[in-house]
Amino acid sequence: MRTVAFGKMGDPEFDPKLPAAYPVQARASLLGEMPVRLRAEGKMLVAYGFGGQRIEIPAASIRQVWIHSEFEASSGRRVGEALLVLDTRHRVLLRAPGAWGPEVRDVCRHLGLHRQPVVLDPEPASRKVAPLLRAEAYRRLRVRPAGSRAAVAAGGLSQAAMCVGGGLGGAWLALLLPAAVGDTRILVAIGLGVGGALAGSWLYNFGTRLAAGAIRWVAASRRAGAPAPLGRFLRVSGASSWTGLATSVALAAAVPVLAIWGAAIEAITLSRGGLSHGAALGNVIGGGLAILLAPPLARLAIRRLMAARHRVRDGFTNLA
Repeated sequence: MRTVAFGKMGDPEFDPKLPAAYPVQARASLLGEMPVRLRAEGKMLVAYGFGGQRIEIPAASIRQVWIHSEFEASSGRRVGEALLVLDTRHRVLLRAPGAWGPEVRDVCRHLGLHRQPVVLDPEPASRKVAPLLRAEAYRRLRVRPAGSRAAVAAGGLSQAAMCVGGGLGGAWLALLLPAAVGDTRILVAIGLGVGGALAGSWLYNFGTRLAAGAIRWVAASRRAGAPAPLGRFLRVSGASSWTGLATSVALAAAVPVLAIWGAAIEAITLSRGGLSHGAALGNVIGGGLAILLAPPLARLAIRRLMAARHRVRDGFTNLA
């Protein structure tokens, strides 16, 4: 089996002898490769983008390299942060959207572009970037794969559909309970509806990650000429930061709801004559169970919130 190792930032053509710069928040391909980068190759500034895009700019034709923050143009339009390569006539040769790392300085130094790049904050960027003209050879670097916006929109709609379907399915199951259960059916329907929505989101995450892992496994096996280890590609989970936060919020909200509803349903049922009417027994049992469930759910919610707090603290400690 042939092993393929990627260098810095997953660059499949990484060469430590050639200075390269990468976006701060880079998008990777299915195999984890990072195709978007700037590299100094001899006396050429070479930009690589998705779809096999390759742009060569001679260093002699470059006057300045700007990295500007997001700003608001005079027309009110928001202009995203980007890297700009300007020619000797102060026109834009290349626009590479996104935030770029400090390695750009090494690339410029290798090309003989000293004291570059120039970093512009929002206020100077609004004055200097907006009036710039594009050169005849202007190119825009493809920092996103083709169809990525449509894929994100389709993914969001699919996840929303799974959440709504899971919530409706959970609520429908609760409504199948017999009438003798009483008003407890409403509380159970709410609980199963919330649980079904969270389960739908979890299943969506698991399914998409499993499909992506399977595609990566097939591609890696084809590239290596032999079956790749399945565990490296199919070890997936449906959990995410959103589902974790939503679960913690649902647990925290369930505690006062169960306690108040349980006490209220017990008081209302007993004030109407105790067990003298049809669904009274179901209401009494449901109210008691709701009150009994509140303390363990409160404990679980506190543990989850404390664990999330520790994760945030550990993340800041690692960044320090």
